[in-house]
Amino acid sequence: PSINRARPTVTITTPSVSCLYLTKRHNTSSSPSTTPPSTSTQTHGRNSFGHSIFSGSDRPVSPDVKIYRFPFPAISSIMFRITGSAIAAGMVAMSIPVIINPASAMAIVTAIKGSSLLLPLTKLLVAFPLVYHTIVGMRHLWWDFSSTGLEDVDQVDKSTRLVVFLAVVISIILAFIQF
Repeated sequence: PSINRARPTVTITTPSVSCLYLTKRHNTSSSPSTTPPSTSTQTHGRNSFGHSIFSGSDRPVSPDVKIYRFPFPAISSIMFRITGSAIAAGMVAMSIPVIINPASAMAIVTAIKGSSLLLPLTKLLVAFPLVYHTIVGMRHLWWDFSSTGLEDVDQVDKSTRLVVFLAVVISIILAFIQF
């Protein structure tokens, strides 16, 4: 029995995204090649942006991700991951001075509290990732348990804009509250 190993062709069509298909070109140098272009297993050339491409398969070379315009929910998803990483990195960074010298943590807090400009900025830098990550996490839990809110792309876009608005407003309020 023969097995069909042909690769499926995938075409992605999105109205707001400009798709660019890059074709592989063979090396056009003046030196003669030992293998004809049709039997070559590796392809050299330049894409339409002038960047060098190298591919060892028959699949088209993927374009650079910077040419796409991401929808707002996709940016929000990326920000969710970034804020989660920032929270973890911040906790590790703040725990290092405490491990080395516990008194240094109080010195850092006292220095931040003593500055009228540094205090709200520091509180905002701490509050925004925590608030944003929490609100987006609650929205994802809602989606997971209720299966509502994902019926329409416009509904997802509106909820994403609401989440960002709430996170910014709550973070600013927390930055200027006196404890």
